[in-house]
Amino acid sequence: MKDDLERYLNDHLAGAASGVKLAKHLEETANNTEEKLFYRDLVAEIENDKSLLTEIIEAADFKVGRVRSAMSSSMSSAAMLRMDMHGSEVGELGRYEMTELLTVGIHGKILLWRTLGGIQPPFSVWRHYNFAQLERAAAKQHDAIEDYRSREARLVFGSTGGD
Repeated sequence: MKDDLERYLNDHLAGAASGVKLAKHLEETANNTEEKLFYRDLVAEIENDKSLLTEIIEAADFKVGRVRSAMSSSMSSAAMLRMDMHGSEVGELGRYEMTELLTVGIHGKILLWRTLGGIQPPFSVWRHYNFAQLERAAAKQHDAIEDYRSREARLVFGSTGGD
């Protein structure tokens, strides 16, 4: 059980590292100031969540999986390269897919905090963490990124309207 939980937490930590990379890339390639600021704030939020998750892992006397994080970082770089090649520029299909991937990752973070809140009682070292509050913050992040994902979808795919 301990090994499974340790691996689960490290998988989410690796996902956060990928999320930071994707959000930074989207910030750097933003089409306007509002979008740039949104992704800049998102990078900071994901980095804070990543630090918090590292703290949670260490508080439980688990090891922080550096190899898993490095592998995830390499995979996100490969994914960004692949996505960039889909369109003639980042603002096309590749950008949409990056935004969609971030949306899925943030949904995973909601589930992480919900899971940890559900198993928190046996882990007295986690007593001071408010997982319900973290879940609500992640849901707010998810709603915000979903707005951007929907906009990107309309830009890339247009409105088919059934025609």
